[in-house]
Amino acid sequence: MDLESPEDPLAQPLLRVLSKSEWDQHMLEIPLARGARADALGQGAGEIVMLDGTVRVLSSLVMIVPALAEDDVRMTLVARWRDLPMRVRMAAPLGDDELFAFCAANRDLQIERTADGELLIMSPTGGETGRRNFDLTGQFAAWVRRNGMGIGFDSSTGFLLPNGAERAPDLAWVTKARWNALSDAQRRKFPPLCPDFVLELRSPSDTLAEQRAKLEEYIACGARLGWLLEPDDRRVHVYRPGRAAEILDGVTELRGDPELPGLVIDLRSIW
Repeated sequence: MDLESPEDPLAQPLLRVLSKSEWDQHMLEIPLARGARADALGQGAGEIVMLDGTVRVLSSLVMIVPALAEDDVRMTLVARWRDLPMRVRMAAPLGDDELFAFCAANRDLQIERTADGELLIMSPTGGETGRRNFDLTGQFAAWVRRNGMGIGFDSSTGFLLPNGAERAPDLAWVTKARWNALSDAQRRKFPPLCPDFVLELRSPSDTLAEQRAKLEEYIACGARLGWLLEPDDRRVHVYRPGRAAEILDGVTELRGDPELPGLVIDLRSIW
């Protein structure tokens, strides 16, 4: 995500990923003293539950219940790379500014927030997905310059959707009128709007159900056109408001008309 430095220079990261050499394989149960800061935990452990001042290792969902009363209390969630992607649910979901600071402290990770406040924490993309993203971004950027009617974004930019979610599509486009209506402060952080167009490229770690739900969410939040690409199956799902998703098999190009006039994406290098 495209992040500037958080306003609070003393902010501590809420999540840290350990290298293999750092990871202690033992299950841990660590008393958390009131007033203790995150770094006092030392060797944290992967997926953590905090309950009655105790930290325990679990095997799936992370839950922090309840948050301690002292404002200065922080804790660090520590995970192995192989644990990613992972989902984190907190008793009190992170606010927009807290989420921005959290992402800024973890620039190597891909982080999104669902509408109900759950954090989705993902590792960087693999080489094949990165190659495809680069190709798509280059083609899309060329059209954005020719068209001149909007602003293009790559996968490093998060958007605050009207339903409370924060999403970072692989490609996005916003009309200049909507972009110019935002304040400078809003542009520097996660823009509080749903893009007019989004593209998601399914990677090996993504389930089709999750990706479909994400595209439906974009449309429900105001997107006018959404594309979901499945490179392994050479399949495209096209989403528009008020219509069922259209599935295209084996196509070699995509056209954005009428929403994005003149946009043509050559898929031969993507497949």
